Amino acid sequence: VATDDSTVILKMSNPNSAILNGIADMRCPIMPVESKDAGFTDGNKIVGTGPFIVKSMNSEGNGTLVANPNYWEPGLPKVAEIEKVSFDTYTANTAAFLGDAVDQLIMTNQPATSIATVKERRPDATELRWDYGYMHYKRFGMTRKPFDDVRVRKAFVLATDVTQLGEGYYGPGMWQYSGPLVSTWPEAITADEIKKRPGWNPQTREADIAEAKKLLESAGIKDGEMTVTLLVFNTPVHPAGCERLRAQWNRIWPKMKINLEGPLDSGPMNQRLAAGTFDVVSYGNLPTTDGAVEFTNFYSSKGSRNYGKYQSPEVDKLADRAIAEFDLAARKKILLEAQELVIKDAPIIPEYYAKMAAFISPKWQGDLKNYVGPGGQSGADLVDMTRWISVKQ
Repeated sequence: VATDDSTVILKMSNPNSAILNGIADMRCPIMPVESKDAGFTDGNKIVGTGPFIVKSMNSEGNGTLVANPNYWEPGLPKVAEIEKVSFDTYTANTAAFLGDAVDQLIMTNQPATSIATVKERRPDATELRWDYGYMHYKRFGMTRKPFDDVRVRKAFVLATDVTQLGEGYYGPGMWQYSGPLVSTWPEAITADEIKKRPGWNPQTREADIAEAKKLLESAGIKDGEMTVTLLVFNTPVHPAGCERLRAQWNRIWPKMKINLEGPLDSGPMNQRLAAGTFDVVSYGNLPTTDGAVEFTNFYSSKGSRNYGKYQSPEVDKLADRAIAEFDLAARKKILLEAQELVIKDAPIIPEYYAKMAAFISPKWQGDLKNYVGPGGQSGADLVDMTRWISVKQ
């Protein structure tokens, strides 16, 4: 209920400690209710509450944004006008930055080799790095045999060399260990702690492999003689990681046949995820803005990212309790207990979370110490960055 021009009373049917974090997600923009009447096919009619106003916008998302003179935060934005240019590929975007045609390059999920190339060819640019929280994982289709057997799932968890996957693609310093809940969350098992666990610990690889062989054999799969199909998303990290993973598993089980299906674009991939028609999927997700919501999305039976159809009444109860709990210490305790249950059930191989690199043209200046970093949505990243830096005159 809007009680005046600047106050809204929100009445909830149940306690929800995540609601404010949820509506702060950049993928949930606040727009006037009249926007639905104008429609969303013409970018020039889009209005919102942000620091910029659309001056012109074409159907490809290219256009000009100008500073909102009535923006609620005094002194912002620090840029009078932004020209937004969209690219179909990272290759085109990178080429534009290397040629000084654009001022900012966000290198979401890009390999160490690409980052090194940009550093070499644009030594004048400022390099920025952040904890991104984008978790890469393999998820089991729980309705597919033999992945309905926890012994099989645990065998694959133990057989996966997370360190080799992270180092092989991102290189040192650009990835971090993660448990079922991305380890950047305050409610999560920390990266240092998860690294000590079987399946993640590089010091226990041989023992983990031996246990993986025993588990698979106890499930009736002798010498790993089975067929596994990995459904692969089209972001470059996933095909590359799946090739490394196939090599890892085949070193342990030479008789295992491992097929890669894809890489698939977002449309067909989303259809397969919704249907749950896969043995194992290689995917990753940009995190939400709340740890309890993130856990619920991934592991609750009603979660929107529970693509493998994992079901656990105990986990469901804990997820619901966490959402309703306002005491942060109690909330963390609930989610730590829930994460241990997920590790025990092994519906997922949470490999690691990626960090992010960005490069900024030297024509931009300002204090970036309070800038939390780009979120992987390049247009929003560019707009948000103008809260902290401006163009040299």
